[in-house]
Amino acid sequence: MMLGAIFAAGWTVADVLDLTWEQIGLVGECVAIYRSESISMVATPLLGALGGVVGSSPKKKRRDSPSDPREKDAALLASIGSAGFPIR
Repeated sequence: MMLGAIFAAGWTVADVLDLTWEQIGLVGECVAIYRSESISMVATPLLGALGGVVGSSPKKKRRDSPSDPREKDAALLASIGSAGFPIR
């Protein structure tokens, strides 16, 4: 899929042959992110104009991590336990 996105963005085979696999993956990911944001930029006002619900993009909230190592361990064990894994 990444190569398809790269070629759709106007890259040629000669351009891609000079890249490593990691670089190809990065370029493809960047092209996909750019296109997604471009579509979102156009669709959000259009959806709002048509009466749809326009929400903000979901962003992860940063949680304050405990400073004490024992509290960190307890929080980690609690999150693993809440995921359904048994903790002894």
